[in-house]
Amino acid sequence: MLRYLPMALADALLFYTDAEVNAFRSQSYLRGRVRLVAALNNGIDIGPIEKFRFPYSAIQRERALLFIGRLTEKARLDIGLEALARLRETAPVLHVIGDGDQRVALQDKAQLLGLESQIIWHGALTEESQIAEVANRCRAFLYPGEVGLSLIHAMAYRLPAIVHSDPRLHMPEIAAFRDGVTGLGFDYGDTDALARRISSLLDDTMRLNSFATATANVVGPSFTTEDMADRFEALITRLQETA
Repeated sequence: MLRYLPMALADALLFYTDAEVNAFRSQSYLRGRVRLVAALNNGIDIGPIEKFRFPYSAIQRERALLFIGRLTEKARLDIGLEALARLRETAPVLHVIGDGDQRVALQDKAQLLGLESQIIWHGALTEESQIAEVANRCRAFLYPGEVGLSLIHAMAYRLPAIVHSDPRLHMPEIAAFRDGVTGLGFDYGDTDALARRISSLLDDTMRLNSFATATANVVGPSFTTEDMADRFEALITRLQETA
């Protein structure tokens, strides 16, 4: 089912991602009603990330997860904290980059759950060099809620992702995620399932390395501002050629 109203360009439709194009084309009643359909694969400028990114080797990294994004209700970081609490002494460290209206409540929750030594709150970092110092230490990316460009940011650092498995409850950028290929999914809101995913993945360094390698085939070739510009230019060219 199509979740987003695409931007109309004359008799063309432009979507955020290739996945939405495929969904559009699967709707038989829409076939043939639009001359050109394209997608941008909404992404970020990875140039600064490539400058600071370290090669990925799970065994050489801290047994740590990265969360990056705004600390709002949609992030559902409270689920992540509860999952870590269930793992007790085997819980990894969680590095949190970001700020928002949920920060104080989340810090209070972490304290109540006895996670003071497991959570490192970095605040809102804006310099990519500062973000890289944290991201290059971590083995994987965690986002329990409705992930968007944070996923692309983490995958640009070659971090395998742990996100929930209901694409309808994510932003369009979830199209970059491949369950079992670039990371692992869990049932939305299921704290025990998330704890199991974290536990099973963080010490499986061979699998982590495989996932990290797979991210290079997704973010870099696409989901970048450079590829977005190329795709937009190609659509304009096609419109001019068929006018």
